[in-house]
Amino acid sequence: MRRLTRYGPNPSTEAVMATVRKLDAENRAAWESLQQELVQYVMPPSRRERQKQPIEGSDLGAPTSEDLSDQETAEVVYSDNLVTEKTLHTMLQSLRVTLQKDFKQISSDLPKEVSELGNRTRDYLFADLSAATVARRREFAGITKVLRDHKVIHRWGYPTKLLIWREGKMQAIMEPCKGNETLMTLGLMKPEDHIQQVPASPKKIQKEWMLASSKKSK
Repeated sequence: MRRLTRYGPNPSTEAVMATVRKLDAENRAAWESLQQELVQYVMPPSRRERQKQPIEGSDLGAPTSEDLSDQETAEVVYSDNLVTEKTLHTMLQSLRVTLQKDFKQISSDLPKEVSELGNRTRDYLFADLSAATVARRREFAGITKVLRDHKVIHRWGYPTKLLIWREGKMQAIMEPCKGNETLMTLGLMKPEDHIQQVPASPKKIQKEWMLASSKKSK
């Protein structure tokens, strides 16, 4: 008669070890399979693997590899070649860190008179399109028209000054009223010429509903 315990027959040590080895092998195989799936999910396939993959969309009536030339086949998008959400997140994080380093480097390379303004790197890298700035720059409209006619390189500086490059030198116009003097110094205007001052905002503003009603009446 076999000896019985509270939980059933008492298994031998060999049976227990066999069960442990079986479970360990299953777990190890499952873990290796999971690792392989993660590697395939994160890492792009090699060139040889991409050549072995079928062309996506063949079930939808897309041309097969026999109908495509070598160049067209190379341009077909494969499923494993697409950027996954995880790789995209990693790329964005890397780009963010790179931009932060570039911003700090640009800040340290700025001239002393510019760096004294504080941490204003954003003002030099991104356009200021606020209403106050646009209204202020509108007063320079006559000056910028002369510069465009003569194809002179110019750009806006902080906060609202006009930077002009002429014959390897830079000129800065801080106020619209000084534009005539600067342009004559650069040889872009004659003494008898005069730039008409442009107001910061239009003198007359017409509402949209008034424009619509006038068009209907016509």
